[in-house]
Amino acid sequence: MKRLVINPLLCIIGAALFSVSVNMFCLPNKILQGGVTGIAMVINNFLPGIDVGLSVFVLNIPLFILAAHHLNRSFAVKSLAVTFMFSVMLDLGAVFVEPYTQNRLLGCIFGGVVSGIGMGLIFLSGATTGGVDIIAMIIRKYRPEASVGRIILLMDFVVVLLCFFVYGNIESVMYSLVTVFLTSRGIDTVISGRDYRKLVLIITDNPDGISDSISQGTGRGVTFIDAVGAYSRKGKKMLMCACNVAQSRQITRIVCDYDKNAFTVIMNVSEIIGEGFRNIK
Repeated sequence: MKRLVINPLLCIIGAALFSVSVNMFCLPNKILQGGVTGIAMVINNFLPGIDVGLSVFVLNIPLFILAAHHLNRSFAVKSLAVTFMFSVMLDLGAVFVEPYTQNRLLGCIFGGVVSGIGMGLIFLSGATTGGVDIIAMIIRKYRPEASVGRIILLMDFVVVLLCFFVYGNIESVMYSLVTVFLTSRGIDTVISGRDYRKLVLIITDNPDGISDSISQGTGRGVTFIDAVGAYSRKGKKMLMCACNVAQSRQITRIVCDYDKNAFTVIMNVSEIIGEGFRNIK
């Protein structure tokens, strides 16, 4: 179901949102997107006869070869299909999407947010729109802790600097930087939102009863960690459990039932890699 329905749907929605962002908010307000899309917009500015979508697709071909070598052919083919779809939507959108030029600041903000959500959805499907996205995915493969959004932000910065030479004013550079930053934040929000989890730490005098109830009630594993109180110098067992938001509330109730004097810490965790959560393939 995920491979045949959900992932293709995420790709279509993501590509549509990204293309709307470019045609409705960025191009009309002379705001550059980052990466290959930004370079394609530069080409279109000097050579209006060359469509942005066509340039995006042609410029991405060498990067797809890179993806096939460092990632896998399935990923490269999927990304190629998404980029082709995105390129077609870009060129069709130039005809059917009405440009927004009433407020350049709003155009800048919505351009970044909408494109970030769109690219994030594409990443969730296991594909990219090509460009620096592929480089970011390769880096993430070897460094899972790396932020995709931040990697793209750094590489996009160089492209955005072209604004000054393309449009001839520093204001376009400033607006483009804001858009690129919001895009990176949107990507990280969408990706991390899927993996948003809780980490629960419990110091208690009844570790066995609590751990058994957590395992039976939530299906989550519990790890025992030896702990020593700095003041009392007494040894205790600390329980560690990774879970989702709903399960963290259930665990809190279990702890209260078994040990009202237990010390419980619940932390927000943006991503968990391992069995029962996200696996690195």
